[in-house]
Amino acid sequence: MKLSFYVVSSPGLEDITLAEVRSLGYPKAKRIEGGVSIIGSTRDLYRCNFLLRTASRIYLRLCEGETHRFTDIAKLLARCELNQFADKDTPITVSATSHASTLYHTGAIEKAAREAIELGGLSTLGKQNEVGDDRKIQLSIRIVRNQCTVSLDTSGAPLHHRGYKLAAGSAPLRETLAAAILRAVDWNPSVPVIDPFCGSGTIPIEAAMVAGNIAPGVLRTFGFHRWPALNRGAWSSVVSEVGAKGAEPGEEEARSPLANTFSIEGSDLNCETTTQAHKNAERARVGHIVRFYCRDACDLPQLLPGSLIICNPPYGARLEEPGFALKLLNRFGLAAKKRAKGSTLAVLLPSGLPASSLGLSVEEKLCFLHGGKRVRLYCGVVG
Repeated sequence: MKLSFYVVSSPGLEDITLAEVRSLGYPKAKRIEGGVSIIGSTRDLYRCNFLLRTASRIYLRLCEGETHRFTDIAKLLARCELNQFADKDTPITVSATSHASTLYHTGAIEKAAREAIELGGLSTLGKQNEVGDDRKIQLSIRIVRNQCTVSLDTSGAPLHHRGYKLAAGSAPLRETLAAAILRAVDWNPSVPVIDPFCGSGTIPIEAAMVAGNIAPGVLRTFGFHRWPALNRGAWSSVVSEVGAKGAEPGEEEARSPLANTFSIEGSDLNCETTTQAHKNAERARVGHIVRFYCRDACDLPQLLPGSLIICNPPYGARLEEPGFALKLLNRFGLAAKKRAKGSTLAVLLPSGLPASSLGLSVEEKLCFLHGGKRVRLYCGVVG
């Protein structure tokens, strides 16, 4: 049976996620508002959760219909067969949106949905009774011009929760955003990459997972694992297909040529942070691929032409001295000119911080939201 599911992407990264989805073998996937729409099988749903690096969540569309009265919501939910996805001990939370529709009060829509679900023998939670993503089923009701779509979150915890980052620095970059940046600059593992502002190591670790062919979902579980209707055969098939992408590196692999095949490193002025980054890399099973160093970002090593410098420099609340960010970018630009001529620079900056502070020729590549702020990715070759 073919299913319709919706891959959520961070605003501004929809095209990046669409390209990734198509690269996994779904050429008919379509970009829609806020993400990507796919028609596929149950196995495809599991596979996309397991393999997509840039997606935020994946929703399964359960049913659609017209809703003019609250009783219409109850009838629609009865068609959704929610007992396939939750038992009486698994609470269901409901989130509603409405636009240009007869039923416009989202609180009343959510209340009507919860009552209908409870009449069906399942349990619900109100928004005031929050529990962890790993303990609940999240249902989304979206009404536009009286057309209602009921969707189910299949991911559980957001997909940027890879499971390796138990320790993080201030304002850490989400794993999904780091993966999107790597795709945006068309990086491939044959290109040496360095992040001189690495913090907890997100960008180098995500690069190393690509280089090591390690699936982003290998260390975690997903919302669909709790479904009574979980297709264990389809899930086992996904894991079998992935093979080495989910394998724990043994002693031999840790000493393998992989460590010398790729040049992936991160550095940070905070030595405690680089220690955290190394521990994160070990948990991500790429400690044998990526290297971390404690040093000033402006003390760049001499880089070969064609290398990639990719970074998210500190700004805003991470800096105490006003104007320090501008001075830092200027110093870093001078260091890049001296030691990284011919390398590509990809730097993430907030909208209020001018890229001209680098003193380098860069152009805007992407614009998206990070931590509630609009940020821009600038790229250029160091001359």
